[in-house]
Amino acid sequence: MKLRPGDLDLSNPKTFVEGVPHDYFRMLREEAPLHFQSEFKIPSLKRGPGFWAVTRYEDVDFISKHAELFSSEAETCFLVTPPPNAVRDMQGQLINMDPPRHTELRNLMNGSFKPSRVKEMESATQGIVNDALDPITGASSCEFVEAVSAPVSLRVLTHFLGVPDSHSKRFFRWTNRLIGEDEPRLPQVLLGRFSLLQLLFYATRLARRRRHKPEDDIYSKLVGGKLRGSPMENKQLGMNFFLLVIAGNETTRNALSGGIQTLCEHPEQLALLRSDMSLMPSAIEEMLRWVTPVMQFRRTATQDVKVGNQLVRAGEKVVVYYGSANRDPRVFDKPDVFDITRKPNPHLAFGAGTHFCMGSHMARLEMRLTLTEFLNRFPNVSMSGPAERIHSNFISGIKRLPLALV
Repeated sequence: MKLRPGDLDLSNPKTFVEGVPHDYFRMLREEAPLHFQSEFKIPSLKRGPGFWAVTRYEDVDFISKHAELFSSEAETCFLVTPPPNAVRDMQGQLINMDPPRHTELRNLMNGSFKPSRVKEMESATQGIVNDALDPITGASSCEFVEAVSAPVSLRVLTHFLGVPDSHSKRFFRWTNRLIGEDEPRLPQVLLGRFSLLQLLFYATRLARRRRHKPEDDIYSKLVGGKLRGSPMENKQLGMNFFLLVIAGNETTRNALSGGIQTLCEHPEQLALLRSDMSLMPSAIEEMLRWVTPVMQFRRTATQDVKVGNQLVRAGEKVVVYYGSANRDPRVFDKPDVFDITRKPNPHLAFGAGTHFCMGSHMARLEMRLTLTEFLNRFPNVSMSGPAERIHSNFISGIKRLPLALV
């Protein structure tokens, strides 16, 4: 049956449980590149007014690069508008700021993400990868998320934040509850909010220690830094700590898991990569395009503005779908073909414009070291069962990925 605009609810996490609906996005790009979508009702929250779903590369790129027209700060960058008191707190997060506030806070963080600084972490990251792979070397199977992608991304994160490795499991638990491990029932929503409180309490205690004894980590820079001449309050520090935990854990973990899944589903590309590991950098870019771990972000129009042929009114929500943009045939030749030799590959997996991902160099390093070591140790890897995806309309994520290693 032919798909039509409105057949799927892009605001409902269940829509993405079986995978990203690329057939639907393909239809929207051609028939309704800006499609007005009603909103799924989240337990305990008022139903939202709906939003424009933006699916073409050109439009996604334009919106991402014009913060003066499309604000991240007005009602946050998240599809579901939080309650007013939560919006005020979240507007202290880097991801929910517009210039010039965004520029000032980003400058405090930028030094920790420079290529030279990331390069300094290569040896430690390789050690983390080896620690994850050593216990399964010689095994016939593994569950990749639990054995590899989660511990690697979490330990790199704790190293980066300067917190003990032993705390990584609690970060894993908290972020899973916040992003959408289970269906959006009321108990799960409340559990997610409790996890946020736990994470913010952790951040407050850590900030207290960093004020007395700064270390060479990004959180010490935030604690010791100033915005508009004044130190950040604990609430704003906590919200940005929360952002770093989510960004450093969920995105890279799911890029790794999705990358391995994709290679297993395309054995000819896996064989090509195994025969020439110098293709790893371009393979990583293609995995990022193909998987696109962050599916979407929301912006709010600051004035009446035309996007393509559609007039968007001031105050209306627009949601840019990076995964759809990354399959746009106007930009990518044979976009539905996974090709590790693809060049050029101007994917938007890291976003674009003001909010381009600061951690892109770190993510590429983690992926390069993990995938290279994993494929060298397990050249005959294949899937031994179906992947189990998380319930989320935001992160394209995998909860379980069973693999055969021999």
